[in-house]
Amino acid sequence: KAICATLVSNARGAVTGDHTLHAAELAVKAVVEESDADDYFVVLLSDANLGRYNIAPSQLGEVLTRDPRVNAHAVFIAEPSASEWLTKHLPLGRGHLCL
Repeated sequence: KAICATLVSNARGAVTGDHTLHAAELAVKAVVEESDADDYFVVLLSDANLGRYNIAPSQLGEVLTRDPRVNAHAVFIAEPSASEWLTKHLPLGRGHLCL
C-alpha cells in the first residue's frame, strides 16, 4: 500500500509531459538486450493521462506487443474513466487498473 501511495504522490507532482511510450520502448528493448532468460517481463506504471498528450491506446498497445518474447503490461494508477478507457482499447490482458 505504501508503494502505491508513493507512486500516486509522485504522479501528481510530475512535470507536464508524457514519456510513457518512450519508456515502454526502452524497457521492451532493454530487457532482451541486457539478459539471456527464458522469460522477459516489463511492467509499465502510468497515471493514464495519455489522452491529454494525444497518445492513443493503439500506440501503446503496439509498443507493448512489439517483441513477442516480452510479456509487457501497463498498470494504470488513475481515476476510473481514464484507466477504463485505456484498458478497454489495449490488447486483451495488457492493461490493468490500480484505483
